Amino acid sequence: MDLIICEKRSVGISTAEALSTSFKEEKGYIVCNNNILITWCIGHLFTMAAPKSYNPVWEKWSWHTLPMIPDRIKLEIIDDARIKAQVSVIKKLVEKPEVTRVVVNSDAAQEGQLIAGNLLRMLSVKKPIVRMWVSSMSVKALQQAYKNVISWNDPSQVNLLKSAETRTISDWIVGLSLSRAMTLWAQDAGVDYSEGGSRALNMGRVQLYPVNSMGEIC
Repeated sequence: MDLIICEKRSVGISTAEALSTSFKEEKGYIVCNNNILITWCIGHLFTMAAPKSYNPVWEKWSWHTLPMIPDRIKLEIIDDARIKAQVSVIKKLVEKPEVTRVVVNSDAAQEGQLIAGNLLRMLSVKKPIVRMWVSSMSVKALQQAYKNVISWNDPSQVNLLKSAETRTISDWIVGLSLSRAMTLWAQDAGVDYSEGGSRALNMGRVQLYPVNSMGEIC
């Protein structure tokens, strides 16, 4: 039996409609009549742990704690009741003895790969994993993608996940450290930077650009 993991419920329903002649929706998943189970994420389910989870000293905003560079990356489930409930549903489905293969059907892009990759890592999935590579929700596209699945260990999939993880880690290390540094600088300089009551300067996300073999931006 295959367990297909989609990124959201609407994609799960479209996938069921494309791959089966009848199906029944349960709480958090779909049972198809052709030996297929389908479930879904609710966007991102996991996030990098807060600074204090790595080092209690990092809870305080201080020049002496910058830059914050963890020895290893830790993920934690997002503190939301709906997300926790859905992760529990997915975990139970993955662990079903009759499920022999996990099929990833998250969005065919960095964020979709990261959502699935984090979930598979946190659930310690040991069963074979393959990827449906599809950007259209048409019946024909979904059927073709399911027929021509790609191994999760294919270099194209591994590299896409690594690039997504790299961006997330860069966001954490550079974004959090720089936001704290700029906030502390503004405080030391007596700059009035508060907007809408906020007392922190957010430096935003880190942007990554593809480069060629010569290190030139494409």
